Amino acid sequence: MALPEQDEAYLQEKQYHWELTASAGEQLLILHGYELPAGKYTPAIVDLLIRIPAGYPTHTPDMFFIAQVVQRADGAAPMAVTGTTINGATWHQWSRHYPPGLWRSGIDGLETYLRAIRTELEKGK
Repeated sequence: MALPEQDEAYLQEKQYHWELTASAGEQLLILHGYELPAGKYTPAIVDLLIRIPAGYPTHTPDMFFIAQVVQRADGAAPMAVTGTTINGATWHQWSRHYPPGLWRSGIDGLETYLRAIRTELEKGK
């Protein structure tokens, strides 16, 4: 079980604290101590999980998960977030989807997907 070399190199370059585990035919990438955009949410630092689907990087990851309960800066709950259990632990599924047809097989990877997650989080919704 491993990520493509370009993904591992990117994670190391950005100095993410990460681990890769398996669950039901897919890999689970957990980024520990992921910093949310400043002033958008509390808490500011969370654990972020990305399900790496079978067939990745040809197939696009979908949605992302945060271990902690997160609130927007205005105290409201973020939109389209539901609790779910993954490997026996509670995670909060952020129902955000990569735009259909934009994933470039053989070009895009975790750097692209993490940039998309960041763009969604910057909206503060």
